[in-house]
Amino acid sequence: MGQEKTILNFKDIFEKERMGFLTTFNKLTGNIHHNVVSWIAGVNQDTLRIAVSSKSDIVSNIESHPNVSFSFFFDEKVMAFQCEAIILTKEMKEVPFPLTLIELSAQQTEDIMFYGARISQEPVFEKTYNLKAAKQLDMQVYDSMMMGE
Repeated sequence: MGQEKTILNFKDIFEKERMGFLTTFNKLTGNIHHNVVSWIAGVNQDTLRIAVSSKSDIVSNIESHPNVSFSFFFDEKVMAFQCEAIILTKEMKEVPFPLTLIELSAQQTEDIMFYGARISQEPVFEKTYNLKAAKQLDMQVYDSMMMGE
């Protein structure tokens, strides 16, 4: 545990909905800016796509400084990688409001969990708005994220 180098398959890991933590640098202050994201899709073994509101500070932060860190819970660990984020589009097709599609490619993913411990239960989240509408929106977003693949 702790700083172990690990090879993962993002396509498999993000096949089911899970949350991740995206860290950017604030465009104005340069301070670290943390966000929790849930529209995450694995494109292949080492590439993720994330959808966020086009109005989100995430977008302008990446435009200003594309270096990001991404972390997530998986297999009793906390995994993390750093990379340069790429904005693929600010106008995702087939979704009802403006979403930006961001791509992250990991060269190396590390287990950052402190030594002598494991995640015994991954956090579970639930949507707090209309579940039927949420499911439909999720389908639209995930389909749009993978267009062209």
